[in-house]
Amino acid sequence: MMFGDALRLRLYEPSLRSDYVPSATQLAEKAKGGWSYWPKWQFTPSGRLQVMADDGYGGKITDSDRHSVEQQLNKLVGLMATRAVGFLVRNERQAIEDSERQRVREDALERKRRQDAEKQRLAKLEFDAQNWRRAQVIREYLNALEESAERHEHSMEQLELLRWGRAKADWIDPLKPGVVDVLDEEIVIPR
Repeated sequence: MMFGDALRLRLYEPSLRSDYVPSATQLAEKAKGGWSYWPKWQFTPSGRLQVMADDGYGGKITDSDRHSVEQQLNKLVGLMATRAVGFLVRNERQAIEDSERQRVREDALERKRRQDAEKQRLAKLEFDAQNWRRAQVIREYLNALEESAERHEHSMEQLELLRWGRAKADWIDPLKPGVVDVLDEEIVIPR
């Protein structure tokens, strides 16, 4: 563990590859006509130790004729520290980028919220304007109906229609708030 990051160490001894040389017993078996399998290569330990940090990405030291692994441990620790500092820098850069990305996202969400609120206000304004226009049309119709009937006396049915129509126009008109009507009632039919 270095600066909060885990670096794995691996001890490794490479092998030397050479052509396979069959043993005397194997040669005797083959001479008798017996079946045998001989691999193409044979591997023998090199006798040289390697120490790798993070599979070699964090540094690697190898036994040599001039320097043993023990003499090179400081070099390996330095390479590991360099890698760990690289991790720290990368993590810090990532945190800054994440913070900036979050700030941009929150800013966009706030702009979207304001835009949605404006759209909602505009929709309400348009709805109120349409209702006001509907109320005006109803009132104009009722006034025309009343004027056409002024030449004669209004029947009870016509008077009721005028009263009812004006009440509905007032209910529809957004400029006359607080008008309560039977149409405001939410009716739930039990099952």
